[in-house]
Amino acid sequence: MPLLRREAGSDVRDPVQKDFKEDEEALYREPFLDVVNPFLAPSILLLEIVVVLLETTVIYSLLERRVVKALASSACANLVTGLLSIVYLVFSEVASSSEVQLVAVILVPLVVNILVEAGVLRLFYKTATVRKILQASTIMNVISYTLLALFMYPL
Repeated sequence: MPLLRREAGSDVRDPVQKDFKEDEEALYREPFLDVVNPFLAPSILLLEIVVVLLETTVIYSLLERRVVKALASSACANLVTGLLSIVYLVFSEVASSSEVQLVAVILVPLVVNILVEAGVLRLFYKTATVRKILQASTIMNVISYTLLALFMYPL
């Protein structure tokens, strides 16, 4: 950091740069922006693998007992909704942690994920009823969001 002036025995730092550094550190403390932190990437990848496997189990149990098809549909659904979630978080205005904004960060993507993943599942399971697909999508997303909440806010 550049010094403003040098006095005997003291370093006076630029207050603007100090504020910027504090703001930058606060940015990494925001749970939804931790993906910027490269040390968290392996954890996110592991979480995504666990989510895909859990959702594969739900699809296998509720829609059709074919493991490869369940795994493929779960992976595709999570790829689509993962990209949508990133876009939503980047373009949403969730700067503070008020209760209304936290609900917007959790409930809006949850509902969107349920509907979008149901659409993806419909492409894989054309003979299943819409009700059955929505049921599977709702169950798997509630499980995923619960796991994500435990990951972001450990007990």
